[in-house]
Amino acid sequence: MHTLMHRIKRRMQQATQVASEAEGIALTPMEARTLGFYARHPGATAQDLVEHAGRDKAQVARLIKSLVERGLLAAATDPQDRRRQTLQLTPAGKRFERRMAVARQQVERAVMAGVSAEEAEVLRRCLGQMVAALD
Repeated sequence: MHTLMHRIKRRMQQATQVASEAEGIALTPMEARTLGFYARHPGATAQDLVEHAGRDKAQVARLIKSLVERGLLAAATDPQDRRRQTLQLTPAGKRFERRMAVARQQVERAVMAGVSAEEAEVLRRCLGQMVAALD
């Protein structure tokens, strides 16, 4: 399992570098994952990312500040609680995330090559059970 996780992580880091260069930006893997989080959860807050990623508030604040300054994330005041800021991808952030979505699909296809549909379903169930056990 460790070897598989390491190889997938390396492929995704390479994809992040390629997508970053194509968009003319330099992103760390954590910045790319942060954009992915807000792509999946538009309007989420920094606190939502803290809870999801298990990172400290200061680190998340620095990540968000950097991504906002580079025009990849935009902050807006939450209309239901004016003390909170919601975050969403900008058009540039969406372009980057579309490239990363393609890269994730390519990595998934490579990982699952040669695995039958039945085997894939068993794997999904087993992985789901493993995740649940850790939660």
